[in-house]
This record gives sequence, C-alpha cells and structure tokens, in this order.
Amino acid sequence: LVGSEMCIRDREYRMQTLLKHWADALLEWLGLASAQDSGWDRWVAFTLVLLAVALFDFVCRTILVRGMRRIVKRTKATWDDDLFNPDVLSRLCNVVSAVVLGIVLPVVFEEQSEARTIVTRLVEVYIVVAVFRFINAVLFAVFQIASARPAWQNKPIKGLRQTGQGIAALICGILIVSILIDKSPVNLITGLGAFTAVLMLVFKDPILGLVAGVMISENDMLRIGDWIEMPQNGINGTVTDISLTVIKVQNFDNTIVTVPPYSLVSGSFVNWRGMSDSGGRRIMREYALKLDCIKPCTPEFLERMKAFDE
Repeated sequence: LVGSEMCIRDREYRMQTLLKHWADALLEWLGLASAQDSGWDRWVAFTLVLLAVALFDFVCRTILVRGMRRIVKRTKATWDDDLFNPDVLSRLCNVVSAVVLGIVLPVVFEEQSEARTIVTRLVEVYIVVAVFRFINAVLFAVFQIASARPAWQNKPIKGLRQTGQGIAALICGILIVSILIDKSPVNLITGLGAFTAVLMLVFKDPILGLVAGVMISENDMLRIGDWIEMPQNGINGTVTDISLTVIKVQNFDNTIVTVPPYSLVSGSFVNWRGMSDSGGRRIMREYALKLDCIKPCTPEFLERMKAFDE
C-alpha cells in the first residue's frame, strides 16, 4: 500500500510539473513573465486541462458515434439501432470525458489546498450527472426496443420507464448532496427517515401512479387504443397515452380527458376491448316516439308490412 501511494504521488508530481511547464511556456509566449510566484500558472494549467478534455470529448464523440453507427447499420438486428443511437453514444463519451477530467484536473492544485477540494467535489458532481444522463438515455432506448416487441404492444411501458428514470434521478440527487456536504450516502439515506412524511406528500402522485401502473400492467386492465367508459369522470372514448402520473383519453366528440392512473384502480370503469376483439359493434341511438301514434297491430297492418319485405 505504501508503495502504491508513493507511485501515485510520483505520477501526480510529474503531471503537475508537466502542466506547470506548459502553463509557464504559454504565459511567456503571451508576454506575461514572472508566473512562478503570481499563481497564474495554476489557472492557465486549469484552462489547458479543460480545453484538452473538451477536445478529447469532441474527438471521442466524432469517432465513436460515427464508427458505431456504421457497424450497427451493417447488422441484421434492429434492436441495436435503438440501443446504440447517437444520444446514448454521445452521453457515453461524456462519461468517459468526465472520468478523465476527474483524474487530471485535481492534479493541477496542491494536495491539501482548498481549491483542490472544491474542484474535486465539483468534478465528482459532474461525473454523477454525466452517468445519470447516460443511464437515462439507455433506459429510454431499452424501453423503445421493448415497445417494438409484439408482447409489449399497447402495454403501459411509458409509466415503467418514467419510474426507472425517477429512481435514477433520486439516486443521483442523493449522491450529489452527499458529495457537496461530504457525507456518506448511507448516512444521508438514513437521515431521510425523518422526512418520510414530507416526501410522501410531495411525491404522492408519482407513488400512487407507480402502484397503479404496476396493477394495470400485471392485470392487463388497460392498453393504449382501448375504448373505456367512466361516466363519473366524463370519459367515453379511446385511450391515447398512459404515463406514470396521467392517462389521456380522447372522447368521441374529440375532447381530451386526463385522469390519474390510481383513479382507474380505486374506482370502476368499463373497458369495451372484449367487444372490439370479438368483432361486435355497439350502436347507441335515440328514437323519439309519439304516444298518440301507437296503435294495436291488426292483421290488415301486418299484411301491408309484408309488402315491404318483398
């Protein structure tokens, strides 16, 4: 362990020396001499590292995205077109660049300096955000692939995707706060127990929507394209969208009604999918009859009616 620490410190010293040499050379080229004692060399090295990482990110995205897209287009499978889309590959390059930045940038400053502590925390936050954006893009691509499968057609997978993204966002937020306050995420999660009531109040709709979405999906209660009827909510039309917090229904008069998913689980609604799948058709019409026009049916009247059948 001692040998490894000495090796790491030796590498940091060499990198610091190299960056300082480059910064001094740049300052002398710009005509700003005597940079040894002014502290300018640190910030010039800081700027050089940022520019180098930005250039590395640009080159990585250019090479990786174009190269992978060419490989993906040559394959016979279709799922890889969604999984290795430009958005996923670009955010993967951002993660790699963030890790490189986290390795190189703190070396610019002294080991026990306050500037190094602040920069290190900010870089760690940037790495967490970059990883979260990458996971978010991967989740979106995975659920795009799942929605194209016949078994998942018209299933409420949008709510499941939003649930996964919400969990990832919650973990990302906890990690960012723990980095900024320099506390363990475990201690932070333990301390959140006192705020459970507040969290339940703030995230009431997403939590209820998650539970309702799982029940709707497991019991196959609702699909996109189903004709449902809920007179208590003024709903009589086709389901157009199912998400974590809202279900959109287009009525037959082209009005749009939105209801939370848990209202369908807690209440009752009529789903006419069985009638549609059976090939039947429901017709609702109103007829106005005058009571004074109703007369007894005589044999002569029946004979006259037979003539219309012919």
